[in-house]
Amino acid sequence: MPRPTNESMIYSHIDLEYVNTHNDVSTQLPLSCHHAKIIRADQGYSAMGIPDYMFVDEGSGTLLGIMEVKTFWKVSFESIEEVITGNPCTILR
Repeated sequence: MPRPTNESMIYSHIDLEYVNTHNDVSTQLPLSCHHAKIIRADQGYSAMGIPDYMFVDEGSGTLLGIMEVKTFWKVSFESIEEVITGNPCTILR
């Protein structure tokens, strides 16, 4: 698979390396090790905005988490610090 050069290409890598693997393995676990399924986009779940990926419990229909894809070449140390510190003035620029 070619190195990603845009956000759409990153999805292919994430799907192949993480989403498909996680979802395949989680269906083979015993019921006592229940795991959420990772799905792409909204698919009818109520979330603020439309995240790139969602962790959902298909049995209960509960949204458990979201994952937003960002191109790594556009992420800076400062932007990571802004998210960690929760400074809304800089996050919402």
